[in-house]
Amino acid sequence: MKNFITPILFFLTITLSFSQETDCNGVLGGSSFINECGWCEDPNDFYGSDGFNGLYSQEFWTVYNGSGNGTVTWNDDGTIYIEGSNNSGGSDWGTGGDWNTNFDGTYSGSSPTELTMVAPNDGQITFEWNYNNNDGPYYDVAYYINADAYMLTDPNSYGEQSGTVTIDVSFGDFIGFGVDAGDNCCGAGWVTISNFTVLGQQPCILGCTDDFACNYMPEATFDDGSCIMPPEGFCDCDGNIFDECGVCAGNGPEDGFDCEGNCLLEEVLFQVNMYGGNATQWSVVDSNGNIVFSGSNPYTYSCDGMYCGDLVCGFNPGECYTFETDGT
Repeated sequence: MKNFITPILFFLTITLSFSQETDCNGVLGGSSFINECGWCEDPNDFYGSDGFNGLYSQEFWTVYNGSGNGTVTWNDDGTIYIEGSNNSGGSDWGTGGDWNTNFDGTYSGSSPTELTMVAPNDGQITFEWNYNNNDGPYYDVAYYINADAYMLTDPNSYGEQSGTVTIDVSFGDFIGFGVDAGDNCCGAGWVTISNFTVLGQQPCILGCTDDFACNYMPEATFDDGSCIMPPEGFCDCDGNIFDECGVCAGNGPEDGFDCEGNCLLEEVLFQVNMYGGNATQWSVVDSNGNIVFSGSNPYTYSCDGMYCGDLVCGFNPGECYTFETDGT
């Protein structure tokens, strides 16, 4: 009798899980990265004047909600959604419904939901906003910040509100958006910020931005400290020097003039009239053969109502000059 051993096969199922990380713009599995200029760059986006990108990317903004439970959401369509706090009563912070259309800033005891940043440069910002609430416009107001706070919504107008704002911002000032809950109950207010545009926003192009340097890069937007200056005593990297008028590789002032264009010699009110003959060109020559003044025939000179002729610099008293033509 034979004994048969039945093999037992074990199957091991291995489940591989891949965890995705969020990029610097907060996108799960996104491809944005911190570039050499220090801000979050989306390789699939263009860096011009539109949107929350470049120096206005998400990582430069700060969310504040105090003791409230408001939220800020960055949407995939490039908009920002800010919902105010709604902690369900019992709070004496906030506006308490004490708003008016002359709003000149946030109430010092409030806990608003705010999104702010420090303006990275001087510029002009334009944005659109759309607001609504579940309580009342008197208790949940939306505003923007440009050093001070300015109300967007009308506290006496119920229902949806919207508009467009253009502001000039200064480098170093706080800018941003917010929703303040006056009674902190009975439903929140919210605002969506869209079509955010900054005039003059620049891409990250590292290079030398000093136009006097040998390796100046006109297209560079951020100086990387790589500038190579001309050797001492020279005005450029080609070995040229400044002339007496301060012009690099210049030839100095024109004969008879100083660097400001003032005549250093005598000026003569000059008229030329030629009749007959076939001459087409003429010139006034000094005793050394230098042409002091020349022109064509016929020659048109100016008149100022009192005198006719052109003031010509370069004539020396006592010098003998000859008038020459190319014909008769």
